[in-house]
Amino acid sequence: MECLQLLNEIIADFDELLSEERYEKIEKIKTIGSTYMAVSGLTLPMEENPDAWHHLCTLADFSLALDNIMLEIHKHSSINFTLRVGFSHGPAISGVIGAKKPQFDIWGTTVNLASRMDSTGVSGRIQVPAQTQQILHLHGFTLQYRGPIYVKGVSETQGKVETYFLTGRVEEVVKHKWMRKQSAQRTLSAFASGLVQKKNLEVSSIGEQDH
Repeated sequence: MECLQLLNEIIADFDELLSEERYEKIEKIKTIGSTYMAVSGLTLPMEENPDAWHHLCTLADFSLALDNIMLEIHKHSSINFTLRVGFSHGPAISGVIGAKKPQFDIWGTTVNLASRMDSTGVSGRIQVPAQTQQILHLHGFTLQYRGPIYVKGVSETQGKVETYFLTGRVEEVVKHKWMRKQSAQRTLSAFASGLVQKKNLEVSSIGEQDH
């Protein structure tokens, strides 16, 4: 229960960071367990910014800011969670599917590669493929070469994928001030945790009665 509550607070902090103006073009798609899935550039008209890769740089900044949040959380918690991040760039298909509980989602090779950058990554690191590294390097980001790795579902026709770890930016990213404050979003998060506790208590009580 303690882990679940902390995970809920972490996701709420990520959502709060995403609400900042500088990240307004990043769209949260969904959470799958402890996986936080987001995309940048879906609704960004090219004429808004002369730099075609502004959305990719914003996503890289967001990834680095998530690391800052985790560092702050560790200072206030006895549970040492580690963040593992992976992302890529390229074309994707997006849309809403379903008649009951319709859901917005994205698909494609780019999405698959981004997912594999996460699953084949290293705890505490941000992993990207070589083609993404080339763009980020030209935009002031620092990256460390990891080497070629086999990526299931993507590498069959390409062989191994060259990968890099995103380590920072020449221009320091503004650190997110993580505080345990009672914002509307955090109040909702606490309410959700309370519901989980109540449900668990009810289930336990029923089990005892049946027994």
